[in-house]
Amino acid sequence: MNNPKFRQNWILDELKINPTIGFSYLFSKYLEKFSKSEVTFSKDWNKANEALKQYQFLINSAKLEQSIETEKEAIKRNILTKLHAMEILTDIAIKGEKDTDRRNAIETLAKLDGWNAPTKQELNILTEQPPIFGSNPLDKV
Repeated sequence: MNNPKFRQNWILDELKINPTIGFSYLFSKYLEKFSKSEVTFSKDWNKANEALKQYQFLINSAKLEQSIETEKEAIKRNILTKLHAMEILTDIAIKGEKDTDRRNAIETLAKLDGWNAPTKQELNILTEQPPIFGSNPLDKV
């Protein structure tokens, strides 16, 4: 019960409860509990503070990771997929109360699904183009 690891864990527990606790205040409690010198307390204090930094780093890393996961889930829930949008528009196109609502829904569906996309056209490019102003009489010589 009076070994260094136990004392350091006791200090660490006290620091977890109140990370702003002062050296002098905790030393007085330490002295009462363990009857050790200030030099011994100082060594235990330093070890406990190193452990506290590692503990806080792990806690903050876990919090950050959880926060990122929470944000990702919130974004996923709020993203309207193309399929879901098309289902909503189809519903409006079929059950809409106003003709304008139905027409707008159909136009939007057409844009989303590419109904109005141009058809493929073949284009032949001529390598020799006739002159704009007729033939040049000097070329016939």
